[in-house]
Amino acid sequence: MIESSGGSSTFRDLSAFVACPRVNSLALSVDGTRLVAAVQSLSGDGTRFVSGLWEIDPPGSATRCG
Repeated sequence: MIESSGGSSTFRDLSAFVACPRVNSLALSVDGTRLVAAVQSLSGDGTRFVSGLWEIDPPGSATRCG
């Protein structure tokens, strides 16, 4: 969240800051075509962190559907 004049930012609200997804690690394939990030985010009920793997397109050449 970006702070605007008179507004609050994520960094001023501890609970909002803790709820932000965070990258724990990155793994790049040997040929450099695939990048995977391990990301932690707060669970739906807000009681624990859950991990997920996000695939990132390093060259930005992947096509999107929809």
